[in-house]
Amino acid sequence: MLTKVLVIVLTIGAISQTCPNLNCLNLERLNMPLNCPNSPNCVSSDATNPRHAIKPFPIDTNPKQCWHTLLSIIKQWPNTHLQMVHDTKLHAVVHSRILRFKDDIFLELRSHEGIIAVKSASRLGYYDFGTNRKRVEAIRQAYLKQWSQAPTPQ
Repeated sequence: MLTKVLVIVLTIGAISQTCPNLNCLNLERLNMPLNCPNSPNCVSSDATNPRHAIKPFPIDTNPKQCWHTLLSIIKQWPNTHLQMVHDTKLHAVVHSRILRFKDDIFLELRSHEGIIAVKSASRLGYYDFGTNRKRVEAIRQAYLKQWSQAPTPQ
């Protein structure tokens, strides 16, 4: 019994060293499909329903540079906290300013498709009054602005 408790404590301790909070323990979130539920409080570049569909972020011949550009934007986005970052996947949580509702943002670098896929969804409620779509479009504008200003390889 003591051995099992010790293994659990050591495992949580090791994970918390790489993860500032225990929300990161939910690793399966990174492997979630980027499709949306039926509720209108979600947008996704994988959605086929026009109500949920949104364009992915384009990438050029340097996918890692594009990925890092988008990561830097997400890191600086207001009220946004990174939960998990991987070589090709990201999960961040955005808190609304007043009521502190949580929305999830998922990004997935798909170099073979020439895109960074995106999903932004509210955790609670049914309607989001277009908040997730507006957020993704605002992030897109910041990304495209930085992307267009990046030096082109010679």
